[in-house]
Amino acid sequence: MLFLLFTLLDFIVIIIMLLSLFGIATKLLLIASIYLILKGLIFLGDFTSIVDMLAGVYLILLFFGFKSVITYIVMFYLTQKIIFAFLR
Repeated sequence: MLFLLFTLLDFIVIIIMLLSLFGIATKLLLIASIYLILKGLIFLGDFTSIVDMLAGVYLILLFFGFKSVITYIVMFYLTQKIIFAFLR
């Protein structure tokens, strides 16, 4: 059950990131970044947790207007996590 919740929240983070690229829902980026950082801290020790925390830090930068190709890399990372989560 917790697994599905995290997967759904990762999907919502992807939607928030996509909307923020168009100037919509930029304030939600802070909430999404807090979620990713906290999730990374909860499961600390796993490689994906470290990447989640880095993605959360990047979302904070995205909130302040830093946009680059890293945005698409983070979205791809979260998407592949969702896909592989459902393949298990």
